[in-house]
Amino acid sequence: MIHRGVRGPRCLVVAVVLVTVTATACLGVSFRSIGLRAVVPLGDVPFLLGLEAAADVSFGVASATFFLSTRGETLIAISGDIRLSNDPSSAEIFLRLSTGISYFDPAQPYPAPFLGAGLSWDVRLTSAITASLAGEFLYPLSFPVPLMTIAGRWSPG
Repeated sequence: MIHRGVRGPRCLVVAVVLVTVTATACLGVSFRSIGLRAVVPLGDVPFLLGLEAAADVSFGVASATFFLSTRGETLIAISGDIRLSNDPSSAEIFLRLSTGISYFDPAQPYPAPFLGAGLSWDVRLTSAITASLAGEFLYPLSFPVPLMTIAGRWSPG
């Protein structure tokens, strides 16, 4: 039997994963990259390190990131990056729209949902390595301080 306080968070995580997989299958996406993304600790947001998978979609890039801290704090984010620049061979600028759940306080019974928007900048360092910097305002997670992240990603093509 699962403890009552644990059932809810597990159900939410499973729901987020199922929505991501379903959306990926329905949109006909192609794999773009896999990498590491780190949260720059500003305000009350802790340092988090996460795995990120991204795919090319019709409007730009869709990504899912699972962040974890050394103290067990968790953040699961799903982002849609709408392409604002026209030259994907060098640097790209995106309008980033995000949603997900955060679980920072062991006393809270369920993860807290969040919504956000911001900008993302990707620069291709080599044919297979890309670096990224993103800043987004998330409500209620990091409002009024932006959530700043940096990433390094590997692309197979």
